Amino acid sequence: MLGVLAIIYVVIMVPIEYFIKRPTDVLIKTSPESWTDIFLVLPTMCFSYQAHVNAVPVFLSLKSRADCIKATITSTIVLILSYGFVAVCGYLTFGTKVDHDILMSYQPISSVVLIAIIMVAIKTYTAYPVNLFCGRTAIDSLSKESTTSLIATDPRQSIEGRILIVCLWFFSTLAAAVFLPNISIAIHYLGALAASFIFIFPGLCLYFHIEEKWINSWGNIISISIAIFYVAIGVFVTVLTLLQSLISDISAKETSATKTC
Repeated sequence: MLGVLAIIYVVIMVPIEYFIKRPTDVLIKTSPESWTDIFLVLPTMCFSYQAHVNAVPVFLSLKSRADCIKATITSTIVLILSYGFVAVCGYLTFGTKVDHDILMSYQPISSVVLIAIIMVAIKTYTAYPVNLFCGRTAIDSLSKESTTSLIATDPRQSIEGRILIVCLWFFSTLAAAVFLPNISIAIHYLGALAASFIFIFPGLCLYFHIEEKWINSWGNIISISIAIFYVAIGVFVTVLTLLQSLISDISAKETSATKTC
C-alpha cells in the first residue's frame, strides 16, 4: 500500500510542477538525429518487462484467480497512461537536459521533491521483498536441477539457504547502487538481459515443445516458424542493446577524460 501511495505522489507531483513553472527556455527534440537512435529506447522498454515478476505473488494472493486477467489489463492500462503522462510532463519541464532519474533534475531540490524521493525509497523498500521472493524461488528451482539445492528439505538447512540467498541478493544490489554512477547503466544492461526473457527463452520453449510432439501439419510448421522468429529477434535485440550500452559507456568515459585534461 505504501508503495502504491508513493508512486501516486510522484505521478501527481511531476505534472503539477510542470503546470506551475511552464518553462519556455527548454530544448525539445521532436525527432531523432539518426534513425538508429530509435533503438536506444529498447533497453528501457525491455527493462520495464521485468515488472511482470510481481504478477506471480499477486496471482497467488488473489481470492478469485479468475479475475487475474481483468486485474492485469486494468493495471497495465493505468500504468501506461499515468507513466506516459509523467514522462511527457517531465520532458516538457526539462527538455533534453532531463536526468535519467527525473527527480534528480529538480535543482535545487525543494521540500516537495524531497518528499517524492523519500516516497520512492519507501516504494523500493516495500517492493524489494516481492522481487526477492521471485528471485529466491527461481534460484532454488535452478539449483534443484543440479546436484544440490540451496534451500533443502530440512528446516534448518532451508533457513540457512534462504539467509544465504537474501545476503547475496542484498549485497549485490547494494554494491550496484553504490558503485554505479547512474541508474541508466543498470537499466541498459538489464534491458539486454530482459530481451532474452522476452524473446529467446519463450521461442526456445515453444520450439522444443512442438519438436517433442511433432506431427506434420500447418499448425506445427507455423508454430516452429514463430519460435525461430522469436529467437532471431531476441538475439538481434539482445546483441544490439548490449553493444549500444558498451558504446555509450565508452563514449561517456572518453568525453569525461577529455574534459578532465
